[in-house]
Amino acid sequence: KLVDVYWGKTPLHQVLERMTWHPGQHTRQLALLLEEDFDTKPDRPLGPAEMQGLPMPEKAWDD
Repeated sequence: KLVDVYWGKTPLHQVLERMTWHPGQHTRQLALLLEEDFDTKPDRPLGPAEMQGLPMPEKAWDD
C-alpha cells in the first residue's frame, strides 16, 4: 500500500521503518551531545542491540 507523505507516495512499510530508525538516530545524536558537550552520560543509552536490523546511518553526523 502506498501512502502520501511529504517526500511523495511511499510504501507504508518504508514509512513505518523510517518512523522507527529516524528517531533512534536523533536519540543517538542527543546522547553524543550530552557526553561531548555537557560531560553527561545517559543512564540507559541506546546501543547496537536496540538498533539491530534497522537501516541506521553508520555515523551519527553527516560529514
